[in-house]
Amino acid sequence: MRASLRSVGTILVGGAIVCWLGVAAMAQEEPSTTVPASEEITTTVVVPEPAVPVSEEPEEEPNEAWTTVYLVPTALLIGAGTVLITIVMYFIRVTRARYRPQE
Repeated sequence: MRASLRSVGTILVGGAIVCWLGVAAMAQEEPSTTVPASEEITTTVVVPEPAVPVSEEPEEEPNEAWTTVYLVPTALLIGAGTVLITIVMYFIRVTRARYRPQE
């Protein structure tokens, strides 16, 4: 029983570490793809005026979906809380079994 609890705890802690490292890896900035100034090509393009004037309407800001606003943070909090509670319960069980009072 102790070995299975230990292995479950190890798997949970390992999974938490892998998830944490995965989030950190995805958060890295992408490499810059700008062209250096020495290789920049300059061209001049003449654009004719349109026959009919077109008014540009300002773009509306898209509303974020409710899933990204509420569901994602809630799922992250529940997941983090579950991992923390599991770790705390694991250490409570280990210390109770290891440090019993001698009678």
